[in-house]
Amino acid sequence: TPDSGHGIAWDTSGNTYSVLFGAPELVAPRLQGQLIRILRAQAGEAAAPKIVTASAGTTMSQLARDFRDLDYRLARVRRGASSVPGHYVDRLPSDMLSSRHAQARKTMFIQMMLPLILVANEAILEDRRHLLRLISRTKAGGTLSPTNQQWLARLAERYKVRADDFSSLKYRVDAIPPSLALAQAALETGG
Repeated sequence: TPDSGHGIAWDTSGNTYSVLFGAPELVAPRLQGQLIRILRAQAGEAAAPKIVTASAGTTMSQLARDFRDLDYRLARVRRGASSVPGHYVDRLPSDMLSSRHAQARKTMFIQMMLPLILVANEAILEDRRHLLRLISRTKAGGTLSPTNQQWLARLAERYKVRADDFSSLKYRVDAIPPSLALAQAALETGG
């Protein structure tokens, strides 16, 4: 968003995310399954992003090969020369935790988490856009439909604020810097 200095764009023709205004936000790995369910629900069957199911024996080298096949390289993403693909890995490679190659583990972790973080931030930003429209409507003297009132109540409950506390909602319903989300994800996984 312009006020946060970050943005994400979804290219439906290529099923990729592009990073705008810097890097997008991340979420902790414990939310990965929930995000995959959100992805499936939001995309619908026709444009569903690819969920890469890593079987119990999938190794880091196999997953790295899959990422290379997608031309998914973090250095290219950082330079803006490439987008993050809309491919989501549903579990860690079998040898990731036992690997002694710290840099390879870190790179793979970021490659696995970044698409999930991007989609989570896009969902948050969509909620923010809707929230700002509702706030604008009420400031102009309009009323909210029962559907919008219910949506606002659910949003406020999720963020643990009152539904009529627009200031707190505007502050809380916003994307998180990707570096912060990655750091939190690494802490929660013991990395």
